[in-house]
Amino acid sequence: MLPTNSTLAAELGSVPEVVSRKLGEFYRLGLIALERRTVRVTDAVRLREIVG
Repeated sequence: MLPTNSTLAAELGSVPEVVSRKLGEFYRLGLIALERRTVRVTDAVRLREIVG
């Protein structure tokens, strides 16, 4: 289960707005699927290319 954006941001040293924006971007690009507070990676190769 996905932690809240606030929790995830704190763990990453970021802010919730950035986490939300990036998850939305990855979703729109078809790299992830968001289902009931769960993230499923749908294109791991492209996601790795983007995030390094």
